[in-house]
Amino acid sequence: DKIIVTPHLAASTIEAQTNVAKDIAEQILAVLQGKYSSYAVNAPHVSSELIPFIKAASTTGSLASQLMEGQIKSLHLKYCGEVVNYDCSPIKTAAISGLLRQTVEERINLVNASLIAAQRGLKISEEKETNCTNYSNLLTLKIDTEKGAITISTTVRNGEIHIIQINDFWMDIVPAGGCFLFCDHIDQAGLVGAIGSITGKLDINISSMHLSRLQPRGQALMILALDKALTEEQRQEILAIHGIHTAKAVKL
Repeated sequence: DKIIVTPHLAASTIEAQTNVAKDIAEQILAVLQGKYSSYAVNAPHVSSELIPFIKAASTTGSLASQLMEGQIKSLHLKYCGEVVNYDCSPIKTAAISGLLRQTVEERINLVNASLIAAQRGLKISEEKETNCTNYSNLLTLKIDTEKGAITISTTVRNGEIHIIQINDFWMDIVPAGGCFLFCDHIDQAGLVGAIGSITGKLDINISSMHLSRLQPRGQALMILALDKALTEEQRQEILAIHGIHTAKAVKL
């Protein structure tokens, strides 16, 4: 008794009706997974060129929600480069969806995200800039919370998402999905080895690592891509290393 029926939409042959049924099922699955439906009656049509930017916005919002501290007060989106030539409303909705999915009890998707954000009093602003230095496109999210702010910039290159900046730290990371550890720390000798020693002892493989620092021996950011997630006890063991200020587990 959990059946949804739909008309065949003028498909007059068995093959045509099979294709329509398959397409409807794929669209329903997309919505249930929090993705954008190309043919939703209560959402704007999304072109294939816009899909990578929508994914980038959702990923960036999700990352921000896992790194930030405190209750969200406002979200500012800045679009630069070729992305400004499109209708950016689906990108904004995807960013809101990714941001709220980790922080609210309601089931968030790309249809109800803006409504839930409005109900919660989230202030949302947008900015467009045609010129984009060093990149053909750039999407920047700035989230203000009651405890501070976080800014994350991403770009889409050949259909692939690249995280290029978190606050003042520059990088180039492809969030292909999986488990990550973000560590704020002091740039000092031996720290990378100390973390590697712990993950090795735990039989947790590091598939990639990125280090970014503001200046030698100053504040730095380390990002580890892991083959499996850390337990809370394991994360605390890494956090206890001298020189590490924060160690946040992230799943993208």
